[in-house]
Amino acid sequence: MGIDLREPISREEMERFAEDTMALWRTQYMLFLKAQAQGAPQGLIVEMADVSELFRQTHERLKNLVQFFPSENDS
Repeated sequence: MGIDLREPISREEMERFAEDTMALWRTQYMLFLKAQAQGAPQGLIVEMADVSELFRQTHERLKNLVQFFPSENDS
């Protein structure tokens, strides 16, 4: 599956991307909670918390970018 670099990026595509990062954030956060409940070493817990925060921030930033892309319905 190739990507056509000339095809415009739509608002809907960016919204899906933001939602995909939300799903990754939820999954990683659940793994963090599971590791914490199972008594994982503190260093691992801290690192997993940091990764979880990065996913959250990425989701928020992508969500904010959506406004800059045209809707597929605008065409």
